[in-house]
Amino acid sequence: LKGYLDPIAVMLPINIFSELVTPISMGLRLFGNIFSGTVVSTLVYHLFTQVLSVTINSITSLGAVFAPFVTPFIHAIFDVFLGLIQVYVFILLTVVFIAGKIPEEE
Repeated sequence: LKGYLDPIAVMLPINIFSELVTPISMGLRLFGNIFSGTVVSTLVYHLFTQVLSVTINSITSLGAVFAPFVTPFIHAIFDVFLGLIQVYVFILLTVVFIAGKIPEEE
Protein backbone atom coordinates (compact mmCIF):
# COMPACT_ATOMS: atom_id res chain seq x y z
CA LEU A 1 0.00 0.00 0.00
CA LYS A 2 2.94 2.30 0.60
CA GLY A 3 3.74 2.19 -3.13
CA TYR A 4 0.52 4.05 -3.92
CA LEU A 5 1.82 7.09 -2.04
CA ASP A 6 5.04 7.34 -4.08
CA PRO A 7 6.51 9.88 -4.82
CA ILE A 8 4.17 12.04 -2.67
CA ALA A 9 0.87 11.37 -0.88
CA VAL A 10 -1.09 13.56 -3.32
CA MET A 11 -0.44 10.92 -6.02
CA LEU A 12 -2.73 8.36 -4.28
CA PRO A 13 -5.81 8.94 -6.51
CA ILE A 14 -3.73 8.95 -9.69
CA ASN A 15 -1.94 5.73 -8.72
CA ILE A 16 -5.22 3.99 -7.91
CA PHE A 17 -6.73 5.24 -11.18
CA SER A 18 -3.74 3.91 -13.16
CA GLU A 19 -4.19 0.48 -11.56
CA LEU A 20 -7.85 0.36 -12.59
CA VAL A 21 -7.39 1.73 -16.10
CA THR A 22 -4.66 -0.71 -17.23
CA PRO A 23 -6.90 -3.82 -17.58
CA ILE A 24 -9.69 -1.74 -19.13
CA SER A 25 -7.36 -0.28 -21.76
CA MET A 26 -5.91 -3.71 -22.53
CA GLY A 27 -9.41 -5.15 -22.94
CA LEU A 28 -10.45 -2.32 -25.27
CA ARG A 29 -7.25 -2.82 -27.27
CA LEU A 30 -8.00 -6.52 -27.65
CA PHE A 31 -11.61 -5.83 -28.65
CA GLY A 32 -10.58 -3.18 -31.18
CA ASN A 33 -7.97 -5.36 -32.83
CA ILE A 34 -10.24 -8.38 -33.13
CA PHE A 35 -13.17 -6.25 -34.34
CA SER A 36 -10.93 -4.62 -36.96
CA GLY A 37 -10.31 -8.09 -38.42
CA THR A 38 -14.05 -8.47 -38.90
CA VAL A 39 -14.33 -5.04 -40.51
CA VAL A 40 -11.42 -5.66 -42.88
CA SER A 41 -12.76 -9.06 -43.96
CA THR A 42 -16.21 -7.53 -44.57
CA LEU A 43 -14.64 -4.81 -46.71
CA VAL A 44 -12.70 -7.42 -48.67
CA TYR A 45 -15.91 -9.44 -49.21
CA HIS A 46 -17.73 -6.41 -50.59
CA LEU A 47 -14.78 -5.36 -52.71
CA PHE A 48 -14.43 -8.88 -54.08
CA THR A 49 -18.07 -9.15 -55.07
CA GLN A 50 -18.29 -5.57 -56.44
CA VAL A 51 -15.17 -5.83 -58.61
CA LEU A 52 -16.16 -9.16 -60.10
CA SER A 53 -19.77 -8.13 -60.65
CA VAL A 54 -18.69 -4.94 -62.45
CA THR A 55 -16.13 -6.68 -64.64
CA ILE A 56 -18.47 -9.49 -65.63
CA ASN A 57 -21.69 -7.40 -65.69
CA SER A 58 -24.07 -10.32 -65.71
CA ILE A 59 -26.77 -11.71 -63.45
CA THR A 60 -24.62 -14.63 -62.32
CA SER A 61 -21.29 -12.99 -61.60
CA LEU A 62 -18.07 -14.81 -60.89
CA GLY A 63 -18.03 -13.16 -57.46
CA ALA A 64 -21.05 -15.19 -56.44
CA VAL A 65 -19.47 -18.34 -57.80
CA PHE A 66 -15.99 -17.95 -56.28
CA ALA A 67 -16.98 -16.21 -53.02
CA PRO A 68 -17.70 -19.45 -51.11
CA PHE A 69 -14.20 -20.68 -51.96
CA VAL A 70 -12.26 -17.47 -51.32
CA THR A 71 -14.02 -15.98 -48.30
CA PRO A 72 -13.17 -18.78 -45.82
CA PHE A 73 -9.47 -18.06 -46.36
CA ILE A 74 -10.01 -14.34 -45.84
CA HIS A 75 -11.99 -15.10 -42.69
CA ALA A 76 -9.28 -17.47 -41.44
CA ILE A 77 -6.56 -14.87 -41.93
CA PHE A 78 -8.25 -11.71 -40.65
CA ASP A 79 -10.53 -13.09 -37.95
CA VAL A 80 -8.95 -16.26 -36.62
CA PHE A 81 -5.19 -15.94 -37.19
CA LEU A 82 -4.82 -12.24 -36.41
CA GLY A 83 -7.26 -12.60 -33.50
CA LEU A 84 -5.14 -15.37 -32.01
CA ILE A 85 -2.05 -13.18 -32.33
CA GLN A 86 -3.85 -10.40 -30.46
CA VAL A 87 -4.92 -12.81 -27.71
CA TYR A 88 -1.29 -13.96 -27.39
CA VAL A 89 -0.11 -10.33 -27.07
CA PHE A 90 -2.86 -9.66 -24.50
CA ILE A 91 -1.77 -12.65 -22.39
CA LEU A 92 1.88 -11.66 -22.70
CA LEU A 93 1.17 -8.10 -21.56
CA THR A 94 -0.93 -9.39 -18.67
CA VAL A 95 1.93 -11.61 -17.49
CA VAL A 96 4.39 -8.71 -17.78
CA PHE A 97 2.12 -6.40 -15.75
CA ILE A 98 1.53 -9.05 -13.08
CA ALA A 99 5.26 -9.82 -12.89
CA GLY A 100 5.95 -6.11 -12.44
CA LYS A 101 3.65 -6.00 -9.40
CA ILE A 102 5.23 -8.97 -7.60
CA PRO A 103 7.98 -7.81 -5.27
CA GLU A 104 11.48 -9.13 -5.96
CA GLU A 105 13.08 -11.44 -3.45
CA GLU A 106 16.35 -10.30 -1.95
